[in-house]
Amino acid sequence: MFTSVPRLRRGLVCAVASLGGLLLASAAGAQGRDSLSFETALRLALNAAPDSAPFAAEARALAFDARQAYARPNPTFDLDVEDALGTGAYVFLRGAQLTGQLEQLLESPTKRRLRRDAVLAGVGVNEAQAAIVRADVRARLVLPYVALATAQERLAVAHQARTLADEAVRVVELRVVAGREPRVALLRAEAARAAVAAEAAGAEAEVAGARRALSVLLGASADSLGASPLVAYRLRLPNELPSYDTLRAGIEKTPALLRFQAEANRRLALAAYEAVRLAPDVAVRAGVRAYAEGALGLTGGVSIPIRRYDRGRDGAEAARIRALAVPLEARAARAALERDLAAVYVRLAASHAEAQTLRAEALPPAQSAFDLVGEGVRLGKLSALDVMDAQRALADVRRRYADALVRYAEAAADLARFAPTDDAMRALLPF
Repeated sequence: MFTSVPRLRRGLVCAVASLGGLLLASAAGAQGRDSLSFETALRLALNAAPDSAPFAAEARALAFDARQAYARPNPTFDLDVEDALGTGAYVFLRGAQLTGQLEQLLESPTKRRLRRDAVLAGVGVNEAQAAIVRADVRARLVLPYVALATAQERLAVAHQARTLADEAVRVVELRVVAGREPRVALLRAEAARAAVAAEAAGAEAEVAGARRALSVLLGASADSLGASPLVAYRLRLPNELPSYDTLRAGIEKTPALLRFQAEANRRLALAAYEAVRLAPDVAVRAGVRAYAEGALGLTGGVSIPIRRYDRGRDGAEAARIRALAVPLEARAARAALERDLAAVYVRLAASHAEAQTLRAEALPPAQSAFDLVGEGVRLGKLSALDVMDAQRALADVRRRYADALVRYAEAAADLARFAPTDDAMRALLPF
C-alpha cells in the first residue's frame, strides 16, 4: 500500500524531465506538420482580397483604351440630292442631281500618339494603386498571422502544463497515500490541475478564433484549412531594428509616394495632349455627281477648322497647372508619412526593447528556476507543488514575452505601409 520515497522521487523527476522535453520539442513538432508560410498566406490573401481584383480588370481595360486612342478617325460618306421634288422640269426626281462624297479627317499622328500616351500613363497610376492595396493587404495579414502563431504557442504551453499537472496530481496522490504529504496538498494539486485545464480550454478557443480570423483574409473556411497548425514559424524577435534614418530614407520608394510620380507622369501626358488637341486637322472630300442629263462629274474639297473662339489654351494651361500641383501634393503626403513613421517607430522600438529584455533577462532565470526545481526534487528537498509553481512562473514569463511580441507585431504591421518591398517588411516581422 505504501510507496517508497525513492520511487516517488523518481516519478516526480521523470515528470520534470518530460516537461523539459516537451518545451524543447514543441516548435519542432509544430513545424514538422503541414503548415502555411507567410508568403503563401500573402498570395492567398491577395487573391481573395476584393479590393485588389478591380486593378487587373482596369489594366486590361487600359490596354484597349490605348488601342482606341491611337485609332484613326473613321471616314464619312455623304449623299446629297439637289433639284428634287420641284415643279415643271423638276417634278419628283426628274431633274434631280445626286452627289456622293467620301470625307476623311487627316488627324495628326502626333496628336494620336500623345492621346495614346495619356492613356498609357494611366497604367502606371493603376499599378501604383494596386501596390498600395497590396501593402494594405500585407499589413492586414500580419496581425491575424501573428495572433495564430501566438495562440498556437500558448496552446502548446497549456498542453504541457496540463500534462505536468496530471503527473503532479498522480505523484502527490502517491505521496499522500504514503504519508509523505498532507491531504491538503492533494486538494491543492487538483485545484491547480483544474486551473490549468481551464487555461488549456481557453487557449484552444483562442486558436479556433485566430484560425477563423485568418481564414477570412485567405478566402477559405476554417474547416477547409485542415487540422494543421497553419503557421509555419515560431515567434521570434529580430536582434536589431533598422534605424529610423534608414526607414525614413526609404519612404520615397513606398507605394504611397510612388503613386504621385505615376500621377505626375499622367498629368504631364494629359497636358501635352491638351496643347495639341485643338490643332487644326485637315479633312479632304472626294466624290461623284450624277446630273439629270445622265452625265457624271467628280467633286472634291478640303475643310480646315478656324481656331477663332476655342483655341484650347485654357484647357492646356489648366492641365499644366494640375501637373505642377503633383509635387506639392507629394510633399504634403511625405510630411504626413514621416509623422506617421515617427509615431510607429516609437511603438516599434518600445515593444522591441520590452520583448528583448524579457528574452534576455526574464526567460533565462525562469527556465533556470524550473531546472533547479528538478534538482531539488532529486535531492528530496522540493515537492510536486514546487514544480508546479516553477512551471507556472515559466509559463507566465513566456506569456508576457508572447504579448510583447504581439505588440511588436502590431507596430510592424503599421510599419509595413512604409516598407518598399516584401523583403524589407519581412525583415521586421517577428517570425
